[in-house]
Amino acid sequence: MRGLLLLGGLWAGLGLVGLAFAQPVYTWVGHNGVRHYSDVPHPGAKRVVLGGELSTFSVKPVRLGIMGRQGVVRPAAKRNVYRLAILSPTNRQSLFNIGGILTASVTLSPPLEGGDALRYLLDGKPQGGATQATSQVLHQVWRGTHVLTVEIVSAQGAVLETRSVTFYVHQHSILAPPPFGAAPSIRSAGPIKAIPH
Repeated sequence: MRGLLLLGGLWAGLGLVGLAFAQPVYTWVGHNGVRHYSDVPHPGAKRVVLGGELSTFSVKPVRLGIMGRQGVVRPAAKRNVYRLAILSPTNRQSLFNIGGILTASVTLSPPLEGGDALRYLLDGKPQGGATQATSQVLHQVWRGTHVLTVEIVSAQGAVLETRSVTFYVHQHSILAPPPFGAAPSIRSAGPIKAIPH
């Protein structure tokens, strides 16, 4: 590229900027009034002094991002971090003669928000559906060792927090004496028979 032509006051290429630093540049006005630039001197041409008629600038490359089909990804909303504790029954607690019915209760902080709810499980089996109540009546809790689990679940079913306790249910046998301090039980011997005199 020996000569460069400036058409309409615009450069035909950016190569002249780099070329101007390597060798001299000359300019002249042609017979039709168009200014020409070249690295080869022509009759009547003047040498261009950088910083004079010719100004230079550097172009910074711009990287254009392409937006995906999913659009702009927004950060997920921050969720509450719950503190959950089982108040009743307590861990390793022994319960006597409850008749198969037990009320479980919990405390949590902060309060449930949105679609979050509590789920009560006895020995791994859900006891009713998800609820926002902090107590639940459990049925058919018979003699033996049991595990109560309470979960905080989101509206989508994800488990956010969980707690478990193990407790024991005892049922006294009519063949065994009642524990110390218990009220004596009265057993019926049947109808009273008259004794002849």
